[in-house]
Amino acid sequence: MPGRRDASSSGRRSALGFFAAGIPASMSPLFSELYPAGVRGTGVGFCYNTGRVVAAGLPMLVGKMSESISLGTAIGLNAAIAYSLVLVALLLLPETSGQSLGLDTPSLTAAEAGE
Repeated sequence: MPGRRDASSSGRRSALGFFAAGIPASMSPLFSELYPAGVRGTGVGFCYNTGRVVAAGLPMLVGKMSESISLGTAIGLNAAIAYSLVLVALLLLPETSGQSLGLDTPSLTAAEAGE
């Protein structure tokens, strides 16, 4: 029957959504600890958007790979590449446990900002 959804496909979509949303949700606290308060927004934005630029090339890579291997295998290999990049990045990042987040930095007054 067209449009009919079974329980297993609904469960797979839920799992995919959970894990796809989990990556950015788990990276936000980590990125916030990596940068001082004054440049935190710029640093976090740079990290997220660099990831988006890299991810934009993966569909083209899937198409190129599917010329020589099956589409499912190409998608699986690309997913493995993407998750491997995240794991390598996590292993290379510094430990920030117990460090100050730089929240005690005084803000500029209007006079100091030149207004």
